[in-house]
Amino acid sequence: MTEILKLLNVYEKLNSKQKVYLECGIVAKSIEAFLLEKADALDIFNKTLSKNHLLVFLKVNYIEKKEGVKRGMEELRQILPIFWKDDLILSKAFFLYLLFPNQNWDEIPFGKLYAFYTKVRFVFQNHFFRDGNFVADLESFDMNLFIDVLKEEYSKLEIDSHKAWVQNQAEEYFLFESLGSASEKELVTFLKPGNLSLNLSIVSKLLRSSKNFSKEFLQLLEWETEEASIFQILKLYYPNEFLKEELLQNSVFHTHLSFFIRNYKGVSSRELAKFIFSKLKEKQNSLVIVETIKDLDPDTIIYCFFPFTGRFKMKIV
Repeated sequence: MTEILKLLNVYEKLNSKQKVYLECGIVAKSIEAFLLEKADALDIFNKTLSKNHLLVFLKVNYIEKKEGVKRGMEELRQILPIFWKDDLILSKAFFLYLLFPNQNWDEIPFGKLYAFYTKVRFVFQNHFFRDGNFVADLESFDMNLFIDVLKEEYSKLEIDSHKAWVQNQAEEYFLFESLGSASEKELVTFLKPGNLSLNLSIVSKLLRSSKNFSKEFLQLLEWETEEASIFQILKLYYPNEFLKEELLQNSVFHTHLSFFIRNYKGVSSRELAKFIFSKLKEKQNSLVIVETIKDLDPDTIIYCFFPFTGRFKMKIV
């Protein structure tokens, strides 16, 4: 359908409905290339980018993963001023957010650009991935990740903590730049307590080799004390089938299981609890279930343990 509309567009003007179909088809093709990491993904991006901000992010993210963080930031620094050349207010807001009053695209440090990029990447992952699977609707294809991040971040900006965050992200960038050619075994040695952001970035690059580094990955859970920080790690690990099995036997996961069930997105709390509890029963770990249900809502408990009661009540009503 997309190819037909492309040909038709050469010879006659498309109506509004056809234009939507064509744009969605083009975006879908680029997303497919990104997700499958096709060898010709960059060629596809270059042919279909136009002015779609989502595809621009995908291109930068693809380059960052395949060619290194420095090349990714070079691409981002080249693209953003083209997109925002007619919006001086937006450009100014961007530079102020990154604490770079010079407002010169050619001089902005890659470390500061990387800080902004990590925020955009986080929003992308939260919005488009559920339980390890890519999910999207048609409206998502028009999503302007860069502007959305600026709007959201400005509403909660605190200068002191923001300065520290930008500095930490810049240091993380320089570390990754120096580790660009490091092997997986070398990368894992840089996992250290006290820098959750860096640890998560390193682990995300090594997830495909989780069987080789599960001990080091699970160690991250021991280093964190805040439940919100532990949850970030669990969110990253749970979609990975191998790490999911490891978590089911992990004491930190058990301790924070109710929080995880209540806050994990992409699947209802009831379905998530039912699945995890069934796995824990198989492993004869019922004590964890008993401790966890204390903090779950009544509907979830009924759904997990008294499914027929719920159905019976519905029939009576």
